[in-house]
Amino acid sequence: MTMAVPPNEANSLAIRLMGRVMEIVAADITASMPKPKPPARDRAVMAACREVGAAVDRLEQAKFGPGEIPARKALERSAKRLRTILERHSNARK
Repeated sequence: MTMAVPPNEANSLAIRLMGRVMEIVAADITASMPKPKPPARDRAVMAACREVGAAVDRLEQAKFGPGEIPARKALERSAKRLRTILERHSNARK
């Protein structure tokens, strides 16, 4: 047994439902879209930062031992590489 719904109430219900359905569909589409990759310059900077971090870790572990000097030199090279990458990309933005 169904009740008759006045047309104006049916329209307002349909409008409210449509708004909610649109939100759900939009959220589903947004969630299924692939995430954009960061620009190449950001990836290069982050790779250089990770390299410096790893060099710092190696230096900390080699401190006061026979591997300290090579670890210090590796850290210096990594830091210079990071500086070069940062300079290259900061000049590219200007």
